[in-house]
Amino acid sequence: MTKEKMKGFFLGIIVMSLIFMMSMSAYALIGTKTITASYSNIKIYIDQMLMTPKDVKGNEVEPFIYNGTTYVPIRAVSEAFNKSVSWDGSSSSIYVGRQPNVVFQDTEYGFVFSLPDSWRNYTILNNQWQGTALEGPQSGDVIATGPLIIIRHPLWTEEIPRQDIPIMIFTFPQWNDIQLEKLSLGAAPIGPSELARNNKYVFALPARYNYAFPMGFEEVEEILKNNPLQASYVK
Repeated sequence: MTKEKMKGFFLGIIVMSLIFMMSMSAYALIGTKTITASYSNIKIYIDQMLMTPKDVKGNEVEPFIYNGTTYVPIRAVSEAFNKSVSWDGSSSSIYVGRQPNVVFQDTEYGFVFSLPDSWRNYTILNNQWQGTALEGPQSGDVIATGPLIIIRHPLWTEEIPRQDIPIMIFTFPQWNDIQLEKLSLGAAPIGPSELARNNKYVFALPARYNYAFPMGFEEVEEILKNNPLQASYVK
């Protein structure tokens, strides 16, 4: 097996290690789970050299098999490819290689948002969106509201405003009403676009959020291309 193919193989194992203890749904579970793992003296070779996986304290850690998938210590394999591994306890995240420079975490609604270093010292504005009924006796009336969290660039000023990152938060019934065109959020002919969801909420970007093309809108577009919002389970 070539070195590049070997890298692909182990990177696949690393990814599986990262998602261990997660469900197949869109959000991560929090808690404990009892499993039956199979140990069979699994050996790891990198470029035909036997590697002995160890934890951060230097103790040997044996790979195991669970439900047909092989799990290996992520630190040992990552460091074999010269990738650092770090744990962020505040967001329960494992980072292999480069870490996000800046992270906004919202524990109430259950999400983290990764930002480049240029957004360090950002500010948060807590607003509300309003939804009007599109049919029935309440047509045209405001019948629903919800959180609108705005992440603002540290260089934003009244004189020279920069592009904000607005995050709308919906309950599932609210989101369903929007999809069924029962609820309108403004004059835009299209609705908000989903960023992520957890077990309680849908996080979305407002339609035409950058219609005025203020300074920094290109940077925000690049940030959004990298799936910066990660949702997690909330009670």
